[in-house]
Amino acid sequence: QRLAQFELGDQSLTNQATFFLAIFPTSFFLFAHYTESLFLTGAILCLLALRQQKWLAAGLWGALAASSRLTGAVLLLPVTLVAWEHWKQTRTWNAWLAPALTALAAVSFPLYAWLGLGESVLAPFLAQSTRFHGWFTLPGINIFAALHQVLLNEFAFNNFWDVFFTLIFLGLSIPVWKQLPRVY
Repeated sequence: QRLAQFELGDQSLTNQATFFLAIFPTSFFLFAHYTESLFLTGAILCLLALRQQKWLAAGLWGALAASSRLTGAVLLLPVTLVAWEHWKQTRTWNAWLAPALTALAAVSFPLYAWLGLGESVLAPFLAQSTRFHGWFTLPGINIFAALHQVLLNEFAFNNFWDVFFTLIFLGLSIPVWKQLPRVY
């Protein structure tokens, strides 16, 4: 709610944004015993701290988000972008504390798998891909794989709707991207 209040500046809009987050169909996972709630809390508070230029807080919240799940490392992109922009304007290094703490947390589990368990650094990633029957690809490649499966009539119904809603989401993201600050 604090991030919405900071960005929107209107209590009515803040309440609406919080309400829509709470009723979103996948918000069930925020109440279950999964790491989604930790990740979302860390990511939101990291973004708020970045917008307020509170670098230590941004780094600690980014570290929570990055250590809560492997894909949390993606938070390094906006954290590093904000640190870079701050450094270009002020030539001070204090903003780099946020990406350093976030990166440290992001590499902690793969390093633990390597140094503590004697596994490969890639073991956590390979376990995820094996568990969910997926593989690592560049962003967007899976859309083409799903379209290919639709054409081959493999899981055509599910893949069609997955691609359909993904394309709608991507299309609606363009006007939203133009309105939000670059950190998002």
